[in-house]
Amino acid sequence: MNSSFGKLAISVAVTGLLAGCLGGGGSSSTSDSSPPAEQTIDQKLSALIKAANLKGDAIESLGGLPGAPKIPAIAGETDPILKARVELGKLLFFTKDMSFDREVACVTCHHPTLGFGDNMAIPIGVDGNSPDHFGPGRVRVKVGTGAAPEQIPPFTTNGIAGNPAMPRNSPTLFGLGFWDKSITWDGTVTSEKGTAGLAGTDSRIVAPIDLPPVNFDPVLVNSVGVRFDLAAMASIPYSAKFDGSMLVSAGHGLFPASVPPAMRGKGFRAGTCGSNASDNPAPACTSGTGAAGGNYTDLDIRKIMANRFNSPDWAPYFTAAFGDATATANRVSLAIATYERTMTFTQSPWRSYVKGNTAALTDSQKRGAQLFLESTAKGGAECASCHKGDFFTDEANYVLAVPQIGRGKADANSPTDNNDDWGRAHVTGIDTDKYAYRVPTLLNVEMTGPYGHSGVFETMESVTRHHLNAKQSVEAFKASVDNGTLATQLQTLYGPPIDLTRAKEHTGFALARLESQRAAGLETIQDIALTDSQVSDLVEFMKALTDPCAKDKNCLAKWVPQTTDTLLGKATATSLNLVCPKDKDGVKLISSQLCQP
Repeated sequence: MNSSFGKLAISVAVTGLLAGCLGGGGSSSTSDSSPPAEQTIDQKLSALIKAANLKGDAIESLGGLPGAPKIPAIAGETDPILKARVELGKLLFFTKDMSFDREVACVTCHHPTLGFGDNMAIPIGVDGNSPDHFGPGRVRVKVGTGAAPEQIPPFTTNGIAGNPAMPRNSPTLFGLGFWDKSITWDGTVTSEKGTAGLAGTDSRIVAPIDLPPVNFDPVLVNSVGVRFDLAAMASIPYSAKFDGSMLVSAGHGLFPASVPPAMRGKGFRAGTCGSNASDNPAPACTSGTGAAGGNYTDLDIRKIMANRFNSPDWAPYFTAAFGDATATANRVSLAIATYERTMTFTQSPWRSYVKGNTAALTDSQKRGAQLFLESTAKGGAECASCHKGDFFTDEANYVLAVPQIGRGKADANSPTDNNDDWGRAHVTGIDTDKYAYRVPTLLNVEMTGPYGHSGVFETMESVTRHHLNAKQSVEAFKASVDNGTLATQLQTLYGPPIDLTRAKEHTGFALARLESQRAAGLETIQDIALTDSQVSDLVEFMKALTDPCAKDKNCLAKWVPQTTDTLLGKATATSLNLVCPKDKDGVKLISSQLCQP
């Protein structure tokens, strides 16, 4: 359940999974000069598919464009370099050496059997009850000794055991190879051009490396809305940050290692600059620019963490992938991104239908597909105006007023209200970007809940209904906060208590932004009235976007380290510090995985 659609967050302009996304647009059916005979549902869909230029498979429509970087295969890859990078990336993805305290791995929040997410509303990150416990039931534990827990700015502030320290739902990695602009909710790491099909390789990566965290400044924030001084990025040569023609997905690689609640934990704190004995030699540090009170910069952290892999155990893997054994931050990031780009999962019933097999969909799914593709002017829901193409997203940012829960992103509305989440504006600092989030892909959305940037929607139906009438959904959300049912439901489903202190207030800000856009006549999501059966049809259609492999543990096992992997044997699971993911009952999520006992 955990990420794709759930990440539905969308909005400045329209968006929505379904709900008459934008004010207009959409596809039209063919017409005849003479009164046509009543078309069958298959004929209507055929016309809509043709009008939208759909191929049924994003590998063909995006990966097949001229100049597009090759999308590697998880098994049977013939290019020896890509194959070696996939295998290296798989090991890096599962090693706890990616986190400072060697506690969590990338897979902790993005496991194959959990929709390449974690099925949690908000991920736990570091300080979990068990390094090997993934998904629902994973909670944070109190740290430190004595009567009170140790306070670890900026994410441990109230001492509630289990309260998630991360701000947003874990995005799914399904289809990661198809993103051209950014792979994150707010575009923290983005491509300068975002050219369709090129995965960012034709332009530079823009990321707030080494820039200070948000601080409330009533002049700048209220009048200008400035958060990051993007001009300051020029002071750091691009070559010091990223390699040329680098995949935008690779630009995200080692960033979680510098985020305290994600993978950094208590590492790189004040007074430790250049003196971390376990990871020497450490590069020189620049005082005053690191986060969480430390003196390390993001670049320092990336270099130090990458240096961990300059070891005899990892040398064969880097040599096979890059020609020599040197581990650098960009090589680590590129290997992980290459592995993640294998997570295509496009062999769905919908693909089969678009290719001509009219029996691949149920009648309900066909009706849902028509609603999804048809314009509101013709009785449809116009979902495809935002969830467009074979990747089912335009990669734009829209305001949808998805309710806000959790700790937020430390965005300051006032000196006393500094835990809001401004969405895209968290990165750009532009007021009109507030509460806008990137449109998620709907590939395999059935497997990626809970939904929304905050993971507040448990089911596909609930997030779909939010698209249909955001105000009604927000009012129901506020009532559930007031009567305590939301807190109980969230804790019952996922385990840890989740902060709802300013949930109503911040959600109200997002709804007000959506309503102001509508009042100004901007292109944005509009309310739409659908029957219960139509909502059901839409949900059924979205289930038709699921590749059967995404539900099959034996099939998903290809994405975890196995004893049959070509290079395994040169090092052991223990020496590589691979994690062994288990559910709340202590059962391995994939039993055949090579991992520690």
